[in-house]
Amino acid sequence: MIRNLAAGLSALGLILTGFAWHGVAPVQAKSRPVKLGLYHNGWDTYYRSPFGAAPTDSRVTLRLRSATVVTKATLYLQTESGSTTKLPMRVFKRGKSAIVWTVTTRLPSKATQLSYFFRAQAGSTVRWYGDNSGVGEGGPGQTYGNANDVVTYSLTVYLKSFHTPAWMRNAVVYQIFPDRFFNGNTKNDPKNGTRYGYITVRFHKHWSDLPDQPSCGCDFFGGDLQGIIDKLGYLHKLGVNVIYLNPIFLAPSNHKYDTSNFKAIDPEFGTLKTFKALVGAAKKLGIHLILDGVFEDTGSDSVYFDKYSRFPHSLGAYESKKSPYYPWYTFYQWPDNYADWSGVDSLPLLKESNAVKDFIFRKKSSVAQYWPAQGASGWRLDSANSLSNGYWEQFRSAVKAAYPQSVMIGEYWQDALPWLMGNMWDGVVNYQFREPVLDFFANGQGAQTPTPYGATTFLESEMGLIAEYPRPAIVSSMNIVDSHDVARILTDLNGSKAALRLVALFQMTWLGAPTVYYGDETGVMGASDPDDRRTFPWSHQDKALERYYAKIIHIRLGHGALTTGSVTPLLSADGKRSLAFLRQSGSQRIVVALNDSHRSQTLSIPVSQIKNGTKLTELLNGGSHTVSKGRLQVKLGALSGAVLEAAGR
Repeated sequence: MIRNLAAGLSALGLILTGFAWHGVAPVQAKSRPVKLGLYHNGWDTYYRSPFGAAPTDSRVTLRLRSATVVTKATLYLQTESGSTTKLPMRVFKRGKSAIVWTVTTRLPSKATQLSYFFRAQAGSTVRWYGDNSGVGEGGPGQTYGNANDVVTYSLTVYLKSFHTPAWMRNAVVYQIFPDRFFNGNTKNDPKNGTRYGYITVRFHKHWSDLPDQPSCGCDFFGGDLQGIIDKLGYLHKLGVNVIYLNPIFLAPSNHKYDTSNFKAIDPEFGTLKTFKALVGAAKKLGIHLILDGVFEDTGSDSVYFDKYSRFPHSLGAYESKKSPYYPWYTFYQWPDNYADWSGVDSLPLLKESNAVKDFIFRKKSSVAQYWPAQGASGWRLDSANSLSNGYWEQFRSAVKAAYPQSVMIGEYWQDALPWLMGNMWDGVVNYQFREPVLDFFANGQGAQTPTPYGATTFLESEMGLIAEYPRPAIVSSMNIVDSHDVARILTDLNGSKAALRLVALFQMTWLGAPTVYYGDETGVMGASDPDDRRTFPWSHQDKALERYYAKIIHIRLGHGALTTGSVTPLLSADGKRSLAFLRQSGSQRIVVALNDSHRSQTLSIPVSQIKNGTKLTELLNGGSHTVSKGRLQVKLGALSGAVLEAAGR
């Protein structure tokens, strides 16, 4: 979805002219070029309604502005297969200097991704208008002289039956790596020197130790489920209402992605009774629990594979071809040559057989249905792109039938649209949200493909993403800035807590479920795995940073415009490294302004959506601003932001 080209919003929507157009005789040297004045903005509901993706069988209205010399306008609507429908546009509004053309069309009954562009004619002059070749999709575009050169606008059509859990719309997610959060029960601490198949336990006596380098998955600190129960009050005060837990099922490693038994809590974390106590205590505080579903493989040291013969009451696939689990795996040459995850032989891959599907999700007793029955609110689906679309369609159908409010969030690091059309995942672990954040606030440090961005390209990128994904998926996607798989955000920001505050402010005021990796809110640093999995610094937190996080989280939770409201770009000033956008829900309007430069800036923000004389209250820092001549004048300190709520709700 995200293109690797840059073009500024300041350059978008300008009238482009030329002298030798494809299919048209060259204009004579002394002739004046015909200016058609074309303009369309896919992020503005005046020009495209509704905004972004639209459900099947719905109607979409598209408009094109032109100079009055234009006598004919046509919409070109293309399918994924390449077929094109030409729809004539009628005059919607005619002024002294411009015409607005319009057309409304019904979208297909099948989920798909359409594309479109426009053709305009003035006498013998023909021009085309499409998206620009910038980073983000869907905003103001540009005029083209050749139809073959046009960059088309995208129009996602998702299933009208697509609904995601209502509780995710207001979610503030907190990710916990259980071994490193808090040790609430020292009696279940891993015993130093214990051998688990391919792992020998090394238990840290000191909570403040750093994780072992290089990573072996074998060093433990004693964090557990009781520790999370003990700290629920802290999380509730912070404003967290959803906890995502890295795997908690029986497994030899500290990260537990090498599952030994999908239906057993690892005793180093607690018991089923402890889990139910966590569910109950969290529920009283309005907190949901999302579990990590690692369904593409098992551990080689498991009841299903049992490579090390540690499970006497189970006959593993590695031990015998007569094992009931033998058909679950692909053996090239039994027992040592088998399909595994990314060349890691401790993670043998599961087939997508009927027996595996019955065990994982189809039956009432299956893993994916068993844990919601115990109180889990849904799944984060590990390496979800490694399983087929058919698998996820069946998974969704089975689990949603039993638990319709259970969430399904796939892990995928690139454009996840194919899985978000309404028949597979509810949302995605949103690394595509994280990429522009790092490219702008961290100048590309830590990004998958580092590309330092200015304010314009950053805003285009984030707008393009929410224009492409279906709205139900956007609000159910975890907007991360880091995780257990990448460096800590504070490390990517070179330790600047001022920059971290600004990143967090953007995260809490943008559309989607903001997700905090445990300890970020208190200043934890760390390079990539395993350094990103440091213990929570309970004895030496940055209390001021924690209070800041709590404040902006509660500002978000207290304003519907910041959770489910629309997003409208207002300003991007590359030279000032500053930007502003509007969040709106009904009559509630909030302007968010950010200054990522190292000097104070005064921003003149155009706010045509808000009447002159309207007072806006600064929710974060106090004070107020008044709209004058269609603008807000807002002074921001270095690396700071403002959240301004308009009066007259």
